[in-house]
Amino acid sequence: MNQAAIKILQKTDVDKLPSLPHVLLQLLEICHDESLSISELAKIIKQDAGLFARIMSACKRNHCSVNATLDKAPEIATPDIELALQNLGINTIKSIVAGTAVQQFFSPTSPERTDFLKQHWLHSILCANVALSIARHCNYLAPEEAYITGLLHDIGQLVLETAYPDKYTSTFAQLSEDEYFYTLEHDEFNTTHQQVGAELLKKHGASSFMADAVLYHHETTEQILDAHPLVKIINLANSLTSSYFKTEDQYVFDAAKELLDLDKASILEILENAKKDTNDIAKQLEIEISADDMDGESAKAQHAGDETKQQQLAEQVRNIALLDGLHQHLSRCAQQKDKQQALLTVISQHTGILFGISTCILFMYDAADDRLHAVAADNQPAQLADISIPLKAGRSLISDTLLNKQAMHSFDETGNYSENGSSKIAGTIKLSVIDKQLQGFTQQQGIICLPLMMNNAAIGALVLGTDRTQFEQLWQQLPLLMRFANEVAHTISANHSTDKPDEQDDNGQLREQRIREVLHEVRNPLSIM
Repeated sequence: MNQAAIKILQKTDVDKLPSLPHVLLQLLEICHDESLSISELAKIIKQDAGLFARIMSACKRNHCSVNATLDKAPEIATPDIELALQNLGINTIKSIVAGTAVQQFFSPTSPERTDFLKQHWLHSILCANVALSIARHCNYLAPEEAYITGLLHDIGQLVLETAYPDKYTSTFAQLSEDEYFYTLEHDEFNTTHQQVGAELLKKHGASSFMADAVLYHHETTEQILDAHPLVKIINLANSLTSSYFKTEDQYVFDAAKELLDLDKASILEILENAKKDTNDIAKQLEIEISADDMDGESAKAQHAGDETKQQQLAEQVRNIALLDGLHQHLSRCAQQKDKQQALLTVISQHTGILFGISTCILFMYDAADDRLHAVAADNQPAQLADISIPLKAGRSLISDTLLNKQAMHSFDETGNYSENGSSKIAGTIKLSVIDKQLQGFTQQQGIICLPLMMNNAAIGALVLGTDRTQFEQLWQQLPLLMRFANEVAHTISANHSTDKPDEQDDNGQLREQRIREVLHEVRNPLSIM
C-alpha cells in the first residue's frame, strides 16, 4: 500500500477526474433521448477512462460491481457492464453524467490541457483495443476485463494532473521517454501514476488482478515472466501503444513472444486493427488528435474545434441549470389540491421564462378512448377543454407529433402554410382545421408541437404558439425544448401514479413532498457545486 498515492487520492478522487467535452456531449445527448438503451450508454462510457471510473465507483457504493462476473466465460463477460448499469438505474447514470459535465464546466481549461486530455484519451482507447485483441488471441477467459484494464491503465495520470495541473500538464505531459516520465513523477510526488492508478482501482471495487496489471504495466519483461496473464497483456499493450514505439523496436516483439507466444505478424495485425477501431471512435466523437507534421493553420482550426466543444458543453450545463428550477417547481405540484391546474401554471410560467412563449396548450392522452384531450387553464377559455383529437396519423400535428415521437411544427421551408389536408408533403405542412384553430387561438403565425413521453408510453403533447422569427430561434434549441417536455411528462406520469382513492393524510403528503425536495437537492449536481 502506497501512502503517498493514498494521500493524493484523498485530495483528488474519481469525482474530480476530467472527461473530454466531446465524450460528455455525446453522452448527454443519449441521456436525454427517451428511447435510450443501456447498451448505447455502456458503449460511450467504455470510451472514457474518467467516466468509467465514476461508474465503477457508483457500482461499488450500490453493490452492483462491474467486476462481479468478469471472470466468467467470454461470451457472458461483456453484458456484465450493462447489467451493472441496469442495476444503477437510468436516473443515477444521468446524475453522474450531469455532475461530470458541471464539474468539467467549472474546471480550468487551456489548449495545453485539452491536448493532454486528448492524447491521454487516445492512448487509453488504443491500449484498451489492443489489450482486447491480445486477450482474444491468447484465449484469455475475460477479454472485456482486459479492455477495461487497458482503458484505465493510465488513470493515475488523470488523478495527478487534476491534483497538480500546473506541474503535471506543463512539465510531464510533454515528455516522451517513458522511464524518465515516471522517474520524475516519483521525484516530484513520491509516487507514480501506476501506483496511484492501482490504489484508485482497489479503492473503487476493481479486482486485485486489474489493480496489479495497472501497477506493473511499466515493469520489464524479466520482472513479469511468471505474472498473471492480465499483467502481461496490459504491459505489452502499453508498450505497443506508447507514442515512442516504432516497428523497428524488435525488443517489443521479443517480449510479445516470450510473454504470450505472439509472433510479430500477429502483433502488427492486432495493432493495425486497433488503430482503425480507435480512429473510427475518434471520428464518431468528433475528436481530432494533433499530429507531429500538423501545420499552423491546421493546429489553429483544431483548437477552434475544441473550443466549440467547450462552448457546447457550457450550453448543456446552462440547460441543466435552467431546467433545475422547472424540476423543483414541478415537484411541488403533487402537494397542490388541484394538481392539474398547478401543473398548467408552472408550464405556462416556465415556457415564458425559458422560451418567451406567451401561449401554450396542454393535451393529455387518454388510453381509454385513444384520444388527446385539451386541458384548459384557469386563464384560458373553458371551451378549449372540448377539443379532442384521435391518436391517428394525419389527423393533426398534435397526434402526429406523439405518434412519431418527435417535435413537429407548422412552418414549412418558406414560412408559409398549406390550406388543404393534414400531412407533410414535399416540404409543405398541410394543416387540418383543428391545427388552424389552435394556431388562431395562440394568435401567432404558427405552432410547435412537443410529444410528452415517459418510457416510450404516450402521456400527451404540448403546443407552443410562436411567430416565424421566434420559431427559428427556438428550433435551434430543440434539445432544450425536448428536455423541457420530458420534465413535464415525468411529472404528469408521477402524479398519475399517486392519484389513488386512499391517499395519506395531508401531513403525510406534505412530509413526503419535503423528502422528495430534499432528495432532489442531494442528487442535484448544481446544488452540490
